[in-house]
Amino acid sequence: MACGLPVVASPVGVNREIVEEGKNGYLASSDDEWFGKLDKVIRDSELRMSFGKAGRAKVAGAYTLEHGFSKWQEVLEGNFHGK
Repeated sequence: MACGLPVVASPVGVNREIVEEGKNGYLASSDDEWFGKLDKVIRDSELRMSFGKAGRAKVAGAYTLEHGFSKWQEVLEGNFHGK
């Protein structure tokens, strides 16, 4: 996602939080889901572009070094109020 590429991922761990089904990627559990969702992404260039842009925006907005640093700075300064 950080590279602006479309994502199909397993629905485990933090993937459930980061990947927004149908918005910035797909989550797939079974073989059939993997095949179907990868097939959609492979065949649809607009979908690939849309997922790539949305994924990159999500990473840039919440998972960059700068974002992480600002969260740590809030904690250290005692100003952290959660998400």
